[in-house]
Amino acid sequence: MKRIVWRFSLAAAVACVSFVASAQTYRVTADAKDDGGGLSWASAMTLSNAIAAVTADGGDGTILIQAGAYPVSAPFDISTPMTIRGGYAGTDDTTLAADPYTTFDGSNKVERIFNVTTDTSENDYNRFSRCIFKRCAQQNFK
Repeated sequence: MKRIVWRFSLAAAVACVSFVASAQTYRVTADAKDDGGGLSWASAMTLSNAIAAVTADGGDGTILIQAGAYPVSAPFDISTPMTIRGGYAGTDDTTLAADPYTTFDGSNKVERIFNVTTDTSENDYNRFSRCIFKRCAQQNFK
């Protein structure tokens, strides 16, 4: 009987760790290559690929973005909960840049930077921090 309880406890612990570890963190830089995997700063990915990766993972992922200016020529569509944090130095996941903000610049060519359509009825939200939105027709979210 002790063996069965121990095996069940071990299986439950592994299942919990697997569930908690499912939310992935992706890294984004302005000069990222299209084939970057985003799992480290050295292999950073584009923002559109990071949003697609979090969406494909089922949401609740985190996107860390290196500080700097990011021109936006078309809005980014977000339909799952995720966290987007700007202002990183791009060396590790804790060091912020001297000017710790990421600026999304619509150059007056886009109405919105992000089209957010996440269903919030389940208390799932999108979180943005250290992000600046410039020169877009509407600076609020859809």
